[in-house]
Amino acid sequence: MKYLVLQPVKHDGKRRAPGSEIDLSQKEAVGLVAAGVIEKATDAKATKLTQAQLDALAADDAAKDADLAAGRVPGADDGAGAGSGSADGSGNGSGNSSDNSEGA
Repeated sequence: MKYLVLQPVKHDGKRRAPGSEIDLSQKEAVGLVAAGVIEKATDAKATKLTQAQLDALAADDAAKDADLAAGRVPGADDGAGAGSGSADGSGNGSGNSSDNSEGA
């Protein structure tokens, strides 16, 4: 039976991107349907993605996997924006603290 992929899933060693179709037995599909990963495909719901779209989705999924493997939250801001690198928010790393270690 054909199912529409709603969330990235790996089946038979292949990644399936959202919007693609996958052919599964009802027994194979029951858990994925319950989890909202796939749904029964109908002509009205089945959309075809271009290979470039599928590749982009696969690359995004791989980047998320890499973030998870590195202990990062996928898609989270890494803090590299304005004000990073210093205690005073200036971004120059100087801070405004005094060092009392000299002459102590």
